[in-house]
Amino acid sequence: VDALAHRIASFHRAARCDEETARHGAPAVIRRNVQENFEQTRDTLGEFLANEEARAVETWQLEFLEHEERFEARQRAGAVRDGHGDLRLEHVYYQDSAIAIIDCIEFNDRFRYGDVCADIAFLSMDLAWHGRVDLAERFLAEYARETQDFALYSMVDFYESYRAFVRGKIASFLAFDPEASNAARTRARDEARRYF
Repeated sequence: VDALAHRIASFHRAARCDEETARHGAPAVIRRNVQENFEQTRDTLGEFLANEEARAVETWQLEFLEHEERFEARQRAGAVRDGHGDLRLEHVYYQDSAIAIIDCIEFNDRFRYGDVCADIAFLSMDLAWHGRVDLAERFLAEYARETQDFALYSMVDFYESYRAFVRGKIASFLAFDPEASNAARTRARDEARRYF
């Protein structure tokens, strides 16, 4: 986990960071992404959460975005970069003591450009989802130490929530896909409920 944190920190240090990438860290841009998630799940979210639970998630994420100064500080600090965009455990491989990270999002800059915290929050959320909160915490701490980016702790809960909702949304699409097998739809339904 420490080596992975160092590898991702190195990747982020070398990643593109300019006006175009920084634009994607603006509160208005992130708000649009958050609202899009809720709009795309409006008709199906009730299958996985009670109405009050769904409202609580949406309200919390949108209220967090009112802390615009946090997002703007991250933009000014150069934390918004051309990242991976889909940094999950299934994309991390160890071979001969080397780490390979595959399958970054290439089809849409909007999903790849973002705060480095959004990238690492995806991985920390995934570790926690797999029952390894201890490794998620260690990964975040080592990344923060390696990059000296301790301000990410003011953002990580938001980005973990956002990333979990994205994973829930994707699983919910599969849960209602008539082309998918019954087993795949059932598994996706369980995953969607858990992510949400």
